[in-house]
Amino acid sequence: MKILIVGRTSSGKDGLQDLLVKNYGWSFVKSMTTRPKRHPDEHGHIFISKEEAEAIPQHEKAAWTVINGYEYFCTRQQIYESDAYIVDPKGVEVLLKNMPEEWFRVVYMIPDNPETQREMAIRRAADPEQEAKIFEQRAADEDAQFTAFEQSMAKGTFGAPNCNMFLRFINTYKEQDLENLAIRLELDRRFYRNLQAIIQNLMDHNILNHTENGEVIIFTGDRQPRAVRVPLLVEQLMAKPELLGQMMTHWLQLPGTNVPAFLHPDEQQAAVEPTDEGEPIPDE
Repeated sequence: MKILIVGRTSSGKDGLQDLLVKNYGWSFVKSMTTRPKRHPDEHGHIFISKEEAEAIPQHEKAAWTVINGYEYFCTRQQIYESDAYIVDPKGVEVLLKNMPEEWFRVVYMIPDNPETQREMAIRRAADPEQEAKIFEQRAADEDAQFTAFEQSMAKGTFGAPNCNMFLRFINTYKEQDLENLAIRLELDRRFYRNLQAIIQNLMDHNILNHTENGEVIIFTGDRQPRAVRVPLLVEQLMAKPELLGQMMTHWLQLPGTNVPAFLHPDEQQAAVEPTDEGEPIPDE
């Protein structure tokens, strides 16, 4: 599962990224772009020349778009190696089409106050007046694609076979609200990774029937077998608690089942660290 963070300019995307990277060790795709930096310490992209961009084969570019005459793109390998990607609606559309083998979720950032949004855009600029003009231009240039994207979400027409879930987040620009969103996404990531590991464990013990290439064999409503990729099975299990409960029952009955093995490394250490009395600290 890869998280796609989408939002208009200065909607809080970089702030969310900073929290996920700093607090939970997430890895983000850094789009390559031919545009110049907006300020010296900008770090959200890999800045390359037009010639360098042209040297990368087009079929290796998983998502690609042009904004204000500058190219933005990422490679397929970058997607495979990362947890999340900040991308615009056009990039989402191209990415879902180009990588049907991957599973995605969208987090859509919505500023609750246009004035605060504007202030966030210019607060670090060396020339606030000039940056304000740039912000207005960026907002105008991107309006059409974001308006269309928002309408598709409102009508329920947004979706693809490899992306049918999205989370709308109203950004108040309060630090605690953004931290709460980061916590929620981290919990989802842990749940997803742990569930994938459990499914693999069940396949290794032949509790779950599977194909030679690692797809799980399930039965549809008419009792016909169907091979599905593990990421898709995870999504189905998360939507159907009764099936998840059945699978967990099988897994817990396996010999040598070791729950701490699926915890975050820091939690594993806390679960076995002895107290003064020599007893393990209970896992909360």
